[in-house]
Amino acid sequence: MVRDEKVQIHALICYYNDYSTLSVAVNSIENSVDTIVAADGAYELYFENLKKANPAAKPWSTDGSTEILKAIPSIKDKLKIIECPDGKPWVNQCVKRTALLDAIPQGDWVVVLDSDEMFYGDVEMGLNDIMRSGCLAGNMPLYNPGLDIGAMVPYWHPRVFLKLDGMH
Repeated sequence: MVRDEKVQIHALICYYNDYSTLSVAVNSIENSVDTIVAADGAYELYFENLKKANPAAKPWSTDGSTEILKAIPSIKDKLKIIECPDGKPWVNQCVKRTALLDAIPQGDWVVVLDSDEMFYGDVEMGLNDIMRSGCLAGNMPLYNPGLDIGAMVPYWHPRVFLKLDGMH
């Protein structure tokens, strides 16, 4: 990737019991970023509803998602996992994403990707174009395959940001 070597690119990934799609998400971005910061755990409202159906549920992943992340050899040296705060569910998605943002330095670039999403196309070229554009944010072609790969629909969402002071 041709870019200022002082500027880092960090992938921020939220997950919770997503073993079936997590490796696809990571694979779509792993060669284009310097670090991958992943936050595990459910949000309070989701977890409350889940506990009604499954009283034994935990607020952290119990399906092997974290172990899958740790077992991907190509990201071993660039992976940081943030666990549920105090073993409790995250208050909401904003709090969880803010914890991810707080884990990286100001002035670096952020790529936001959920565990059931994947970037496609020439990701490195897209990131370079966004960083050179003079803009503070940009979008990338994104698929959300979920569990039905036959129903994949391409999306364009702002998912690349320059982290600035006060961003949360």
